[in-house]
Amino acid sequence: MASWGYKSLAIRTIAAESPSLPSSLCAHARLGPRKDVPIEVPARPDKVMAATINLRRLVTDPFIGIPGFNYCSRCGHYTSKLHSGSIAFSFALVRQCKEPFLFLFSRNFLVARLLTRIGIALAVILVALGLYLNFADLGSYRSDVEKAVSAATGREFRIAGDFKPQVFPAPALVVEDITLANAVWAGDTPFVSIGHLSVTVDLWSLVAGPVRIRTFHLRDVDILLQENEAGDANWLMTANQQPSVPIEAADHETEPVIVNFAELRDIKITRRRPGFDDRVAVLASLDLQTNDDNFLVAQGQGEIDEHELNLSATLGPVEHIASGGDLEYWLSAELGVADIKIKGHSGDRSTAVAPQLEALLTSGDVSALLKMFELSSELSGALRVESTLAEEDGEPVLQVQVNVGDINAEVSAKRNQNRIDFDATISSLRQAGEALQVTGLPDAALVLAGGVSNNRDSYELHDVSVGIQSVEAKISGIIGKSQAVASSIDVSLSAPSLQELHNELPAIPLAATATATLSGDEVAVEYFEITFGNSDVSGEVTVQFSEPIAVTGAVQSKLLDISAFSDNAENAGDDVSAAETDAGTDTEPPAAEWVFREEPLPFEFLSAAAVDLEVAIGVFQQGPIHLEGLEMSLQLDDGNLAVQGDFDVAAGGSASAKLTLAVQNDGADLEIIAEVSDLRLGLVQDDTRELSQIPPIGLEVDVRSSGGSARALAANANGSAIFTQGAGQVDNSASGFFSTDIVSQLFGALNPFSEKEPYSNWECTVFALDINSGVAEISSMLAQSEKVTIVGEGGIDLNTEELNISFNTKQRQGVGISADMFVTPFIQLAGTMAAPRLGLDKKGVLLSGSAAVMTAGASFFVKGMADRASGTSDRCAAALAIAHGQEVEAQ
Repeated sequence: MASWGYKSLAIRTIAAESPSLPSSLCAHARLGPRKDVPIEVPARPDKVMAATINLRRLVTDPFIGIPGFNYCSRCGHYTSKLHSGSIAFSFALVRQCKEPFLFLFSRNFLVARLLTRIGIALAVILVALGLYLNFADLGSYRSDVEKAVSAATGREFRIAGDFKPQVFPAPALVVEDITLANAVWAGDTPFVSIGHLSVTVDLWSLVAGPVRIRTFHLRDVDILLQENEAGDANWLMTANQQPSVPIEAADHETEPVIVNFAELRDIKITRRRPGFDDRVAVLASLDLQTNDDNFLVAQGQGEIDEHELNLSATLGPVEHIASGGDLEYWLSAELGVADIKIKGHSGDRSTAVAPQLEALLTSGDVSALLKMFELSSELSGALRVESTLAEEDGEPVLQVQVNVGDINAEVSAKRNQNRIDFDATISSLRQAGEALQVTGLPDAALVLAGGVSNNRDSYELHDVSVGIQSVEAKISGIIGKSQAVASSIDVSLSAPSLQELHNELPAIPLAATATATLSGDEVAVEYFEITFGNSDVSGEVTVQFSEPIAVTGAVQSKLLDISAFSDNAENAGDDVSAAETDAGTDTEPPAAEWVFREEPLPFEFLSAAAVDLEVAIGVFQQGPIHLEGLEMSLQLDDGNLAVQGDFDVAAGGSASAKLTLAVQNDGADLEIIAEVSDLRLGLVQDDTRELSQIPPIGLEVDVRSSGGSARALAANANGSAIFTQGAGQVDNSASGFFSTDIVSQLFGALNPFSEKEPYSNWECTVFALDINSGVAEISSMLAQSEKVTIVGEGGIDLNTEELNISFNTKQRQGVGISADMFVTPFIQLAGTMAAPRLGLDKKGVLLSGSAAVMTAGASFFVKGMADRASGTSDRCAAALAIAHGQEVEAQ
């Protein structure tokens, strides 16, 4: 029985003795033009021929195409299908026969002959190419390589030494004296210079993979990483940049590169930044080779900023690099005062070997370690950082434990599919804060816990919480990975006592909630609510990061009481003052030459933003200050600022003010309008006066100016200001409210009773200024109490900041005051606003005051005279009339 070695056959001729389907078939295969070989189909006597016939009509067709026979190795049958017009035969050849036969022609002969000729041609081409690559001078392509690299980087690339490429018997390359020029702004020092580079690759590995580097040598390398003042970096190449095109991830993993032997010598990297010393890392030597156990072994020495570096490592077996099997690795490094050890396995899923990592960092002096990396901290003592990475239930688990001196911290994280759950603890927040030069934090543990999911286009936060004692903050929401995905965050904070956060905060409860969304270039706090003590604040704020940045929002409060915060601030201030006194800090800072500085004001910031904010507060409380119906608005648009506000006082009176600032070229136009009537304000917390005993205050301000600096605005000021105070009791200790030596001296000199009596009964105070081109002249000044009458004249030149104000103090008649009560009735305030001085005695001895006495022109007298009053009602009325420009008959 002949064997059938052809799979693709076609019918050449068919003949049949009868129109019926034959019970069996025999065939001939034509192997050539004149040679026919009969082929007998394997016989299976126990089987009968099966046929499925779709027969509309049966004709004798001299040419019927058969696509081929398919051999079934399981049953030994050859099956095929014949087509002729509408006739379809499905049949199986199962028996040997002697009936009419088929002539078959094989196409495999032509295909084989064609493939043979193509193979011979390819072989000839490969041999010719190999001969060319082996004997041709490939070094002649040096200039082409230089031009290609120069064009790609935009910088000159030079090969000044040898350039020897090789293809056979093993691909190799030797290049020496390579330089790549620096950025234009970075100077003449090359960005990269290489003394010697040579590499040899296994030829067959380029075909079969993975790529295997037989030898690699690199010597005398100098790399300069440099930045300039503008933040440009010399390692960013700008030549021939093309629009970025998203690169789709490959369907297969990247083939590894195996290095059999490598030798690196004298590799130097310098980091240079403006304002910092150069940082230099030198790798003196690094050798890599395969040992007898087929492991890669590395040994290296060098230094980083003159701190010695030694390292050794192993990785293997080498065959697992190519196969993806389990790799065992080990690393030991010493850098200055730090020791690093790492060991573990990469894992192999095919053999159920789980990945494992153990790392240990130790240092006997954490402060010295931080200085190595140019970091400053109050941390001291030994450092130990131990971490492990293992699997639990098929998912990786990370454990990190940190010990720094007396501070301990632990971190654990576990992955569950696309989610990571974590928790962390710092043993003492106080100790951690002191290490970062933050004092006053509680001596309690800080606990952090929660989960983060890594979704396709976003990160999801799951109940991320931060806790300190009974204080807890929680964050949940979604953070988009791109601006096309909106982010939404919910935040909550609860604290039974704010002192649990910081000892300088008041012991009042705090609760806060907020919902924020981030979409594109907009951040919107859709709603926030804060309660502390009996106070509440709520509202919404939106920020659009456009050109310019736009901020809109509204804030409401039924009650805003910040008394507890101001009390704590005063106590903290006392503690600081006491500490400074104990430390003997009696050196005062040098006095400034000007109160109103000459430096240009940053008006350009007003053009960088657009703001529309509204604030409405039902009741505002700060100690004795009690305001009602406080409403404020702030609008900033195209460099034009408008601030407006008004309020009432529960004790009677009201106030309103408006400030506008319009930027013009390098300066701005300023307008201030304020009106205060019948305000009764206490200046100290423990005020025992009745409401009717507190003197009402009035203020009228109408000032306009223009300029590009604070001094120019003061020198160009025009307008008027009138301060009035009605009858009542003034607390004599109020002068301490201003915390200035000169105010206390002036107050004591004008009112000698202030040190002996808790209150002074004042009848009125009037102080009026007319301001013309920066010269503020006193148009009316009178302060009258039941014991003294004070009048004044003079003014302040805001162009030069010179003071020239004279006070004439007279005792009232009939109040039992001795004639020698006053050293002199005449007191002069002279000097400058930055360095004022008083004339206090007949000899003209001047007592110097503090250099930081005054902060703004006439406000000195407004604040000072607010604590006094003047004589008879007739004189008060006259002074007020004069202040408003009315004529008064002289008495």
